[in-house]
Amino acid sequence: MDRSPTFYTSFLFITNAVVTFYYKYYLYSFVFLLMTITSIMVHGNYYKQQILWIDKVAIILVILTGGYIYCKKIAQHEQKSSSKYFQSIVIFFSFLFFLFMEFYGSFFGALNYDANKNIGLTYHAFLHLIGCLGHLMIVLL
Repeated sequence: MDRSPTFYTSFLFITNAVVTFYYKYYLYSFVFLLMTITSIMVHGNYYKQQILWIDKVAIILVILTGGYIYCKKIAQHEQKSSSKYFQSIVIFFSFLFFLFMEFYGSFFGALNYDANKNIGLTYHAFLHLIGCLGHLMIVLL
């Protein structure tokens, strides 16, 4: 059975689960582990219809938890180094990029919603990579 690139990039989220656990963000780690499992199941076509809504909930929980930690860390930094300032800007723009890909793509049938399945899956796999890196940067901020 041929697997889509999104099946393989779903395994990237294991990195997030491990790093967040290491830094004692246990809730963040749990929701990443949940999202890893549901993403592998959805993109591997295992019980896709039954698990899809759980995957959507896991994605929302990751976004909300990451957003909360990001905002909390930004509020705590009284004197930011230039590298932390740059890192926080990159995180913010990675989130804007995610929103752009989701909403623009959905509205216009482009990017990860492209009519050509291979193009859509490639953009979706890229979205996995951007999300993985963005959330790792939140933890390391």
